[in-house]
Formats: sequence, C-alpha cells, structure tokens
Amino acid sequence: MNGVVDFRSLGMEIGTANIQLKQNASDNPLFYNTPHNIKAHVVHSQSVIRLPEHSVILADNSFEPHHAFMLNNHIWGVQFHPEFNEEIMKSIINIYSEELTAEGVDVANVINSICYTPYGSIILENKNTYGILKTSNPTVLSSNVLGILSLIILKYYQASAV
Repeated sequence: MNGVVDFRSLGMEIGTANIQLKQNASDNPLFYNTPHNIKAHVVHSQSVIRLPEHSVILADNSFEPHHAFMLNNHIWGVQFHPEFNEEIMKSIINIYSEELTAEGVDVANVINSICYTPYGSIILENKNTYGILKTSNPTVLSSNVLGILSLIILKYYQASAV
C-alpha cells in the first residue's frame, strides 16, 4: 500500500487533544453526527508519515496531520484513541511519566489538562459505526491499542503484587 510509519521528530503526543475533522468527514459514517472540532485522548510517538495510496484524510491537528483517514471506503485508521476515557488516559500518562519528564514534559500539567470528552463514545457507539461494523467488513485501526492495554495490565499486576 506504500504507506510509511515512523517516529515523529516532535516527540510524543499525549493527553486530551483538539482534533479538527476535515470537510469530507461530515459525510463519513465513522464521524456521523460529530462536530468539526472534537477533543480526543491521544498517546503516540509514531505517526503515519505517508498515507497509503488512495487514502483520504478525515482529521488532523497541529501535531498530527493524519489523526484519521480512510482507505478504499472500508478501512479506517485513527491515531487518537476513541476507546479511552479520562481515567485510562491518566493511567497511561503515569506509566510514561519518567520518560515524559526526561523529555522535559510537565507531567502534572498534562494530567491536569485531561478532560472528559464524549466523542470517542459517540464514534464507537453511533448507529452508523455499528452499520459499518455489521455490513462492510471494515478494518478500524487504532495505534498501539493492544500494546498500551498490555502495559496497563502489566503495571496493574505489578502494583497489586507489592
């Protein structure tokens, strides 16, 4: 597909981010009934540097030019994490706190900026998303979800074993 993923020179984007949907996203079933400016929870050091051929960008922000895209009308990629809530986001920040501090990030400020956002749930729960999942045989990709969930579970069991 000729897409390229690599580490971003800007470092890690983590926290609750402002994301802008492109005009074409309003017609896209993944973003049905979602405003053009949303907040979403993010954590990533890598990014799609070059989208696969025939991809359409659906969302971006000043840090990440490819927060959401669609390929061939049935494959969606999202850089943000619609499955996260504020508690999960704060836990992930705590997991990365030493690394973030070493990079000069004010971890307390990032944690304090985490806020509730309904848009992940809206995207995952809207009837059109269910329609996509039931009828189109899609693929919805979220960056490093299993790796992050594994880290949370590992940290939880490490903490409870003490």
